Amino acid sequence: MLLPLTGQQYSKKVTENCVAAWKAADVYTGEEEAAIIKLLEILELGGVPAAESGVIENKKLTNAVLESIIGEKGVSPAAKQSLAKRISEFLNKKEEEEEEKEEILVLEKGKLEQVEVA
Repeated sequence: MLLPLTGQQYSKKVTENCVAAWKAADVYTGEEEAAIIKLLEILELGGVPAAESGVIENKKLTNAVLESIIGEKGVSPAAKQSLAKRISEFLNKKEEEEEEKEEILVLEKGKLEQVEVA
């Protein structure tokens, strides 16, 4: 039976797995170590950290954490569904904005043509 993990338990498990994989691939550096220490410190406090203190600037670690949450074998189906919905809404909004820009461009071009004709 699977039991839910606390944020601290989850982050500890994810970081342990990352360290093991990176050491095996011989890509574990001081940057990764510092990022893991920072992540564990942030999540040790519990709750959601303030934006300025919750930034982890390490691509390998952030990718690993995201993969563990929303990847193929991710721990959170609800997070996958939420992210999929938000990405879809974002892309649809961008598409609508692009269509509006094209309409404005066509109108502006039409005005320019009218000015040239007059």
